[in-house]
Amino acid sequence: MVAKVIFAFLMSFATASLVTIAHIFYKDISYELIFDTYIYAMKISWPVVFICIILIAPILQRFAHKLTS
Repeated sequence: MVAKVIFAFLMSFATASLVTIAHIFYKDISYELIFDTYIYAMKISWPVVFICIILIAPILQRFAHKLTS
C-alpha cells in the first residue's frame, strides 16, 4: 500500500507538472508570472491528479487486463 501511495504521489506530480507547464506555454504567460502561475495551478491540479490516480487507476488497470486477456 505504501508503494502505491508513493507511486501516486510521484506520478501525480509528474503528470500535473507537465500539463501545467504545457498549459502555461500555450497560454503565452509572461516570464515574470510563470513561477507564480505554476505554483497556483499546481495547488489545484496536483491533488486532483493524485486522487484520480489513487481511485481511478486501479479500475482502469483491471479493465485493461480484461480487454487484453
